Amino acid sequence: MTVRGIATFLCLFVFTTISTAQTFRGAIQGSVTDSTGAAVPGAEVTVTNLDTNLNREVSTDGEGNYFFPELPLGSYKVAAAKAGFRTVAVGPISIAVAAAQKVNITLDPGDAKESVEVHADVPLVDATGDAQGGTLNSQQVAELPIN
Repeated sequence: MTVRGIATFLCLFVFTTISTAQTFRGAIQGSVTDSTGAAVPGAEVTVTNLDTNLNREVSTDGEGNYFFPELPLGSYKVAAAKAGFRTVAVGPISIAVAAAQKVNITLDPGDAKESVEVHADVPLVDATGDAQGGTLNSQQVAELPIN
């Protein structure tokens, strides 16, 4: 294999790797704990897009953690439920490009028929990752300087 062939292979490999790392979606991650701070494994966590009513469900792992990758941009509500605890819903949560929002949920003991809904703002700064992303509206694009 010649030097040119090796250089071509390396360039193709690097550009392919870089292009697959880009995403136009976001994620929601967090943990579910009880009122004492102990992890709640096996809790059912549901994320719902408030604009389209898209639902996704996962169960928390043994440490009470959950993760919803590749969510379309928009506003979401996250709900957690488990037998013996009151259902808790948190939202609206805004998902931005390549951002993972961290939403921790605390379940209180109670009847399954009781529910608690929390309305809170999620911080604008993503402290869980190093991805940069954003969206531009049409006026911002029109105002870009062109050489």
